[in-house]
Amino acid sequence: MWTLNHRKLQTVCVYLWPKVADARTLVSDSGIDASQIAWDEPPGLRWQSILFEAEKQGSLPTLIPILLLRYPGNADLQAACAPWNGGSAGGNLPAAMMEAVMEAVMVPIVVPEEFATIAADNAIATVDSLRMEVAALRREFDELLAWRHLISTVSTPNMAVPLDE
Repeated sequence: MWTLNHRKLQTVCVYLWPKVADARTLVSDSGIDASQIAWDEPPGLRWQSILFEAEKQGSLPTLIPILLLRYPGNADLQAACAPWNGGSAGGNLPAAMMEAVMEAVMVPIVVPEEFATIAADNAIATVDSLRMEVAALRREFDELLAWRHLISTVSTPNMAVPLDE
């Protein structure tokens, strides 16, 4: 049943997540079956469809903490989620609810072979550490290209050899 509380939550969600891709991510993270959601509709109708489906599937208790985790300091979102968050407009989520969210959000990651040494050290690979690793590989690649160019010009002084990239 659509209530004023649903309407308030819909309004906040339209403001915070107007793009289809963002809404799809939230729906996926909360485990809602997205097959009945009207993705082609404007954001207001899309979010109405999402909330209807979440309610029908019993996934609203999982969706609410996921929304709150995305914008934990947003007072409007906290107030809109309060009816489903134990009546609390604060950002403190009940432990059982937080546990359910973390289980829904945790996804196993397969580490590519080229990064196996990072994972083998039992170190946590962050985005920044992976960026640094890629940057180091790029520098080595550029250096190899420079050496290849130097060698090709020394071995054939009057003939330039095209470099493949």
